[in-house]
Amino acid sequence: MRGSRAFVDTLEPAVADGMKGMLNFDMVGVNNSLAVGGSEKLVDIVRGIDPGVGRFDDSGSSDHASFMSEGIPGVFFWRGFEPNYHLPGDLKTASQLIDEVVDLGIKNRAEAPRDQPELNQISDCSSLRVTPTNQQPLAQKRLDHTLETRHVTLQVAPPRAASCRARVARARPRSVCHASPWRGCTDR
Repeated sequence: MRGSRAFVDTLEPAVADGMKGMLNFDMVGVNNSLAVGGSEKLVDIVRGIDPGVGRFDDSGSSDHASFMSEGIPGVFFWRGFEPNYHLPGDLKTASQLIDEVVDLGIKNRAEAPRDQPELNQISDCSSLRVTPTNQQPLAQKRLDHTLETRHVTLQVAPPRAASCRARVARARPRSVCHASPWRGCTDR
């Protein structure tokens, strides 16, 4: 948490004010359970997408807590305890993971949306779509499944029911459309 605290402490006020939230994926490759804790609004959005996601009382013991202490919403995705947590075995693949995260961040930086929409659930029909950076759908998955590729973006997927699609189309900000593989988006 020292790194997240140092990061938040050095944020310019205008940058902090523009942050919509912090999504903390900590120890997510451990098992098949998934629980979330953190800012009520973000927890409710996640659980609205998948009511099967558990909820835990957030102790503030991870990086999202630094953001929340400064008024930036945060949510902590957690799959349970890793047997090697904070033990020498915990570092076995750390360098490879760090390389992949940095690589992913660099490759996605140019494609990141410049106009950030508000973090709101746009319909009760929503799910998440996992999409590779080339914008071809990989698979539609729920939050409780593990990602199997590192070159992905997460976005709200259009629901299948026509009534839900119409509500999502009306609610979706146009600024998000350019990064979407959805048919009908023409503002690229």
